[in-house]
Amino acid sequence: MALSRPALSGLALSRLLDRIYDAAGVLAGVAMIAIVLIILAQVGARLIAYPLRGGAQFAGYAMAAATFLALPHAFRRHAHIRITILLQALPDRARLVLDVMGLTVATVIGFWFAWWSYDLAYISWEIGEISQGDVAVAMWIPQIVMVVGGALFALSLLHTLIETLVTGRPFVPEGETGLDAAADR
Repeated sequence: MALSRPALSGLALSRLLDRIYDAAGVLAGVAMIAIVLIILAQVGARLIAYPLRGGAQFAGYAMAAATFLALPHAFRRHAHIRITILLQALPDRARLVLDVMGLTVATVIGFWFAWWSYDLAYISWEIGEISQGDVAVAMWIPQIVMVVGGALFALSLLHTLIETLVTGRPFVPEGETGLDAAADR
């Protein structure tokens, strides 16, 4: 007997993982606020003719953090672009098979990306790589956010794949939009 998504989401591990993804989403929001504050500080500094070094550099790091930390949260909440016109035309079983295949491929790619992101950050740390911007920053520091966000995204893909296999229901069932499906979680 397959569990329903709401029943499965009631399991402690699933709830914990969803809270971790939500926390990453909150941190992505904080990074977006940091971008705004950095830009405002640069504008204010220009008005008083005081150069603010590294603003664009740190805004770029914050943008990378916002992007990668938002991935797991956006995926689990169906806040990403997904073209379902073909899937909606298929019978339930075929939709489920294609969903499982897509989630499997995405999970493999997600973990592959997370591994190579880790490798990049580790090598940067090992060789002492420093940014070439206005402010010298050890590159592993901003890269570690990519590792964390990528790993959480890969985990959210695996989480969703397991949920789909256990429930026997596609990630976005027929007739539901992403917002409808997110409300069921």
